[in-house]
Amino acid sequence: MIHFTVEEENLICMYHNADRRRTIGKITAAMPGMDGDMWTLASGVFSFCLFLRI
Repeated sequence: MIHFTVEEENLICMYHNADRRRTIGKITAAMPGMDGDMWTLASGVFSFCLFLRI
């Protein structure tokens, strides 16, 4: 089982929507406005969500 870090879980909760596709869409839409560290975190979460199909 793959576990998210606290930071990754918080990011998912911030952008959580009705389903995985919409959550990924909200994270992706917000990524251009993120700084370096936040962008790196978001891209990791994005990859996990696509891989895990959550």
